[in-house]
Amino acid sequence: MLIVYGSSLATFFILVAAVAPPVEKTQAPEAQMEQANNLAAKPEVAPEVAEGTQSQTQEAENQLEKTDSGVPAEIKNLDVWEKIIIAFDGGYSKKHIKARMDKAMMLYELELTDENYNKAASSLVALKNKFGVKEVDILDYMIKSYSPNLNISFPDMAGIATAVLASQ
Repeated sequence: MLIVYGSSLATFFILVAAVAPPVEKTQAPEAQMEQANNLAAKPEVAPEVAEGTQSQTQEAENQLEKTDSGVPAEIKNLDVWEKIIIAFDGGYSKKHIKARMDKAMMLYELELTDENYNKAASSLVALKNKFGVKEVDILDYMIKSYSPNLNISFPDMAGIATAVLASQ
């Protein structure tokens, strides 16, 4: 499950709009919908390929027990830090990530709770997925750029850090 924290995305997208190239409109909305529907249609597969694929898919589905929310049980049962370590790029240790998360969250006045760790980490992962900047790099920039004279929230600073790092 991906949870995006706070209202930072509005600020973030405003900042990204300043550094991102303009998006050109290439198709009318009706043409875009038709193309999306065509992509969603099931492709034709040769019977011998479909037969082998179906049994492999069925076997994989049987092996992966899912909970009511659709999240694999193996992941749902992990604690917050195990999930964060899996989600963050770079193979960093819990100690390495937690030190940076704690520092950034304290600087930007975010209480150190499991819920806030989860929200902050989810936001960082979403930013990484969208803009390609590693979570730890975002945290490092947030820590390095902290100024007590600025009244800025954790999610807003994460957005600013990502915009700056992505433009370099």
